[in-house]
Amino acid sequence: MIEGAELYQQMGERIRRRRLELGLTQVQVAMRLGIPQTSYSDLEVGRKRTRLDRVVELSGILKISPAWLAFGIGSEL
Repeated sequence: MIEGAELYQQMGERIRRRRLELGLTQVQVAMRLGIPQTSYSDLEVGRKRTRLDRVVELSGILKISPAWLAFGIGSEL
């Protein structure tokens, strides 16, 4: 079973990897989410938790499945 901190770190790695695949900067994604870049950076390194609606919004920006983004399950797209 994955513990909380590890779950957020793994989600952050998926977020970062997909952002880079799309050629987006942290600033660009943070602006689309309406949050400071520092808060977005905290998501990518797993220091900050986020609400489910934010995960869904982020998955739309990154054009990726919310379930895969949050938990690494199912299809990536």
